[in-house]
Amino acid sequence: MKRIDTLTAVPDLFGSGKPGFRDGDLAAALAATNLNALFCNGLQEEIIRVIEAAGLTPSGTNLAQLLAALSLPGVFATPGNSDNSTRAATTAFVRNTSPASLAAGGWQKLPSGLLFQWGTTGGVGNGSISTVTFPIAFPTACAAVVASPVAGVANTNAYSVGVGNFTAADFKLSNNSGTSGNVAASYIALGY
Repeated sequence: MKRIDTLTAVPDLFGSGKPGFRDGDLAAALAATNLNALFCNGLQEEIIRVIEAAGLTPSGTNLAQLLAALSLPGVFATPGNSDNSTRAATTAFVRNTSPASLAAGGWQKLPSGLLFQWGTTGGVGNGSISTVTFPIAFPTACAAVVASPVAGVANTNAYSVGVGNFTAADFKLSNNSGTSGNVAASYIALGY
């Protein structure tokens, strides 16, 4: 479909090279934008083809046919996750490109492949090391883990935890507190 291009069209109304319409103004001696057959036929056929492609018969009395055609299943089909085209994205496509498990121990995968994971560990005894398994394994590698001890807001004990030995499936958590007893930790892990 082409933009209106009659002599009375308003040049650059919607940006450079994008003409548009205007109302007439007798006092200012401005003519309204004239329509031509090329524009009207183009507009008509663009709309009619969507209606017919949906299997509907064009009607002069049903003013909701375009909406009905666009609302049919399959008109906005969900493309595959690897689709990098300019097709319309459905909400299912957006959800599929960022799958997640939004639980207490959960994860979120971004379209780039970056994977965030989080959770809370069980208690680790003083001076001990525990293996913590991620909610899901990273497809390639874990790049970083940050952990913080879990304690009550009024707790005055000094807690210290350390992380290390990341693999795609787990990491090691150590309790370095000295005299704190068992310590749990909340963690965030990044990988791909």
